[in-house]
Amino acid sequence: YGKLLPKEILDMPRLGCVNVHASLLPRHRGASPIQWAIVCGDRETGVTTMRMAEGMDTGDMLEKAVTPIGPEETGEALHDRLSEMGAALIVKTLKGLEAGTLTPEKQDERYATKAPIIRKEMGELDFHKPAAELHNLVRGFYPWPAAYTFLGGKRLKVLKTKVLSGMS
Repeated sequence: YGKLLPKEILDMPRLGCVNVHASLLPRHRGASPIQWAIVCGDRETGVTTMRMAEGMDTGDMLEKAVTPIGPEETGEALHDRLSEMGAALIVKTLKGLEAGTLTPEKQDERYATKAPIIRKEMGELDFHKPAAELHNLVRGFYPWPAAYTFLGGKRLKVLKTKVLSGMS
């Protein structure tokens, strides 16, 4: 989403505003956590429910669900899996909030990382980087903005890659 709600809105609901974030906070705060988890080479991710605060994804955490990231999994596929996990987790979280059985947990700022909005130019492949990094960029930025290079002066989208043993 990438936008902040004003404090007067956040303070309105009796149980507070609750968000489902597609990362294991405080890692990958921001608008594109799914893509950045893959691009950064994370081996696992998940969803976190949290109380919304004035900062970007800085509120107290309520619950988490963890899942591995497959070595060939794309941003699109991971998005779909995390959507289902998030839907189930928010139902559980809201029931726990209503029952008063949840204990909010502060985020440890030492482990906070950012997941900024992705821009098209971020998908350009730099062949000076290791093969594993290029593979992660291709997977993370599929289907949008898609990784790319230039061939004969034309943009060439790279939709799938494979890292051969000894080439990481």
